[in-house]
Amino acid sequence: MNKTTYIILNLTLFFYSCNNNNGVEPRLASESISIMETANDSINREEIISETKIYVSSDSVIIDDYQLQYSADRTPSENPRLSIHLSIYKDTIIDLSKMDNKFNIKLKFNWLYNSDNVFGIQSIDIIKEGLEIHKMDIKSIMQIEAFSNDKGIMAREDLYLCDWNKDSYLDFVIRWVCARGCFYSYWIYSPKTEGFEYQEQLDFMRPYAIINNYIYSYTGGNSSSSSYESYRIDSNNAINKYQSLYIYTEIINKKPYTIKEFYDKDGNTIRIDSIEID
Repeated sequence: MNKTTYIILNLTLFFYSCNNNNGVEPRLASESISIMETANDSINREEIISETKIYVSSDSVIIDDYQLQYSADRTPSENPRLSIHLSIYKDTIIDLSKMDNKFNIKLKFNWLYNSDNVFGIQSIDIIKEGLEIHKMDIKSIMQIEAFSNDKGIMAREDLYLCDWNKDSYLDFVIRWVCARGCFYSYWIYSPKTEGFEYQEQLDFMRPYAIINNYIYSYTGGNSSSSSYESYRIDSNNAINKYQSLYIYTEIINKKPYTIKEFYDKDGNTIRIDSIEID
């Protein structure tokens, strides 16, 4: 499927379902709203999140054991689109100050291995000056598991550090489920508490682009329908669902139409468009 992006437009007007002869009642929007509009060729390619890999191979932090492959000559804090990819396969400590000197904490990954051949990360401790100040309880929100990598090692290679809320601090992301598509849990860093805070409202966010303060997400679809969502980064750097778009085909007066339904964050209809398929 071709990637699609959306432009945020602020409008105050009446919205009609494409034309008045298609048998669909016009929809009215009487207040100023922001809507998602299709713009296939307008994506800013520089805004697509790039990826950098760091394979961790040490029980403690030895910077020489990291394989750094930066895609830009800037630190993560200077390039918010830079993503750091982690590969973890045993108890591991990562000193975040080695990646960004704004941090004064370490991440201690607690690896589980038991007699039932269960592998994986069960929790992550936040360490400051030798003391645990927070614990990220991974096992409470996802199944403990690991997967064989290209070296035959059972590992988790679906962990990322990236600034998602544009506050210049790296946030933590880990995949929590894969079915027809994969979804990730997002842990946003709080400079106040020096911890990573789980954001349950982002569990189904699957970003493909960030433009200005909006994150654009493809929720899923099939041959006849697809769903998209936008998330807004507010002035406090919080990320919350903003709008959604559902696209499907329907026969109206014996003619095929593409239907686009726009909803606000609470599920209220913003507008419905119908476009006749030639």
